[in-house]
Amino acid sequence: MTKPVIGMALSAVLAAWWLPIFALAQTGGVGVIPKPVEGQPPRSWFVHTLRPGESTTDTLVINNNSPRTKSVVVEALDAVNTTEGGYTLVKTAADNREVGSWIKLEQTNLILAPNTSAEVPFTITVPGDTGPGQHSGGIVIYERAGGQAGGNINFQIRVGARVYITVPGEITRKLSFDKVDYKIDKSGLTFNITAKNESNINIEPALDIKLQGIFGSRTEEMNENGTYLPGSVMNITKVWDRPAPKFGYYRIAVVAHTWTVDEVQLDGTVKKLPDERFEYKFSFWVGTKYLGWWLLGLGLAWLKYRWWVWWLDRRKYRLKTITHTVQKGETVMHIAEHTNVLPQQLIRFNQLTWPHAINAGDKLFIPVGLLSPSELSEKRRREPMPAWWRYLVSGRTSLYRPGGRK
Repeated sequence: MTKPVIGMALSAVLAAWWLPIFALAQTGGVGVIPKPVEGQPPRSWFVHTLRPGESTTDTLVINNNSPRTKSVVVEALDAVNTTEGGYTLVKTAADNREVGSWIKLEQTNLILAPNTSAEVPFTITVPGDTGPGQHSGGIVIYERAGGQAGGNINFQIRVGARVYITVPGEITRKLSFDKVDYKIDKSGLTFNITAKNESNINIEPALDIKLQGIFGSRTEEMNENGTYLPGSVMNITKVWDRPAPKFGYYRIAVVAHTWTVDEVQLDGTVKKLPDERFEYKFSFWVGTKYLGWWLLGLGLAWLKYRWWVWWLDRRKYRLKTITHTVQKGETVMHIAEHTNVLPQQLIRFNQLTWPHAINAGDKLFIPVGLLSPSELSEKRRREPMPAWWRYLVSGRTSLYRPGGRK
């Protein structure tokens, strides 16, 4: 049985500013760099501002700093995002939709002798129907024949320089959140944010995540989240720095900042636009798997407490009472001594509130024993005890007042 051949294209482009020419000379590699413009500082990128229908020319310099002859292919490709917001290019020219198809290279195949350089002029032409905004791509080179590693893996290493083209006109910034998920596990609280850049420019969003609960709120920031091209999808993960919440209701606000940007007008002037914010809100409960048991326990405790209130009222209801009219100067202690009833019993039976003040003319009910069966039956007909369901819905410590008082 033969081993399968695995073709592995390293799609992450090594941009020119990551691997400058002096580093390539040390490693014996092949590199690219924009041709220097007289009177201007060295360039790492190709940056141009062009109106729809306009063209410009530029030059790519390819350096072979290795001790052997190199046969290289030159391609112009569209830029795309990695899932983490990194900058890369499409795999082949067949995948081009924008910048890659706007660039016409004068040469696409070169043979470079050891320690030599070659220039590749090219023309950028922006189609007449192109809308305003930022458009990104790159020019890459790679060796025609890939090397072998272990006899079963083919590597293709691409080295390139980015191309940024700005088409003047009105800038539109729009970021739409698809969803924001959260997960709580042993490692803590993690947010997974999915959004789409529907702007006509690249966005480097900064995120503010605010978590608000019953004990206050906290905001955490994420300022480095990658660069997202127009139309690209953002997948951002944020691990909450503090311990995850254990129980309760929480509200979340995710705010994306787009920073200030420069808007190039058709007349060449530049207008600075302020930061524009986009917000997504949602809420969640934590600890819901215990909520049912918690509510059940709370309900049982409430039933027990209300049964206890009913039982105390029932015992009070069965007592025989006499009515005492408060005379001027009398106190609870004075009446209790003369009726042979404990002061606290007199207070509870008549539901006197602190400071237990009584006035002349008030009527107090003095318990003097239990009602006989016939007396209890007559009392039930004349003065029925409150219905049982009222004890379930009321929070009062007693619903029965002797004599039917309110």
